[in-house]
Amino acid sequence: MRAGESARFEELRLAVLEGRIDAEVASGDHLRAVPDATALVVEHPLRERASALLMAGLCASGRQADAIEVYHRGRRLLAERLGIEPGPALRAAYQRVLDVQAG
Repeated sequence: MRAGESARFEELRLAVLEGRIDAEVASGDHLRAVPDATALVVEHPLRERASALLMAGLCASGRQADAIEVYHRGRRLLAERLGIEPGPALRAAYQRVLDVQAG
């Protein structure tokens, strides 16, 4: 298999996994979503959608402080490794956590 095909299949696998985690969070299955999202973020720490999903699962589980830490850790990694700030979707996920925390 060529490198391009391998990368394309890996991206497809990650997108499907993120979709499943998103469905778990949406359905309230946080007990499954949080560990799955945590593993994905550990494996792919620069993947913003994975961080946003983990933050959503943590927040829905009442773990806003942990969700905020995920954001700040991801923000630091993006800045250190890529020299960029989080994109709009991750910033929006962070704002949702702050809104829940403010109550």
